[in-house]
Amino acid sequence: MKIKKIMVVGAGIMGSGIAQVCIEAGFDTLLVDMSDEIAKNGKEKITHFLSRKVEKGKLTQIQVDEMLLKLSVSGKYEDGKDSDLVIEAVAENIELKKSIFKSLDEVCKPETILATNTSTISITLIAAATKRPDKVIGMHFFVPAPTMKLIEVIPGLLTNDEVKKIAWDISIALGKTPAMAQDTSAFIVNRLLVPMWNEAMFLVMEGTEPKDVWNGKAF
Repeated sequence: MKIKKIMVVGAGIMGSGIAQVCIEAGFDTLLVDMSDEIAKNGKEKITHFLSRKVEKGKLTQIQVDEMLLKLSVSGKYEDGKDSDLVIEAVAENIELKKSIFKSLDEVCKPETILATNTSTISITLIAAATKRPDKVIGMHFFVPAPTMKLIEVIPGLLTNDEVKKIAWDISIALGKTPAMAQDTSAFIVNRLLVPMWNEAMFLVMEGTEPKDVWNGKAF
């Protein structure tokens, strides 16, 4: 299956950043949120950050104009029913995500892959809200999405091998460095990061000055 059109759900900092990554990589992209107005605000964020790249000489205005032609916005999932890949990037609320995935499952074509940008919630649990758990996968981008290279690819218990490969390959096509993670608590990066934060707090509790902990790069 070839990915041609991507729908990003959620036009906040994370979602608009992911949509920017998609159009910079040359994919037709639909940015969706609860209303047209919110989605348009997401597009404005993208336009602003791309303009900054022009100012810094990283892109030309012609390149930016071509990228923005690949971006459309909407307040309705139905407008992305022909998408090949959906990337959900809303708040870390399990009930909200399950509701969104249930709706996407009903709207999107049967072969569409449904991905979530969650950093903490079980992919298998989210997939259970759909009738296609074999086509649900985690694609965890990091903030800010346009500049951070790492992406965690997290299969659920029922995610099939083809979807794993497509998610891995599309991550590379988006200019990212993928790491395959297990569907376990906090995946890879946050599982390593949280204990480090805890140790930093313990050091301060035991008398180390916060500025010294920071200078030592403990957090």
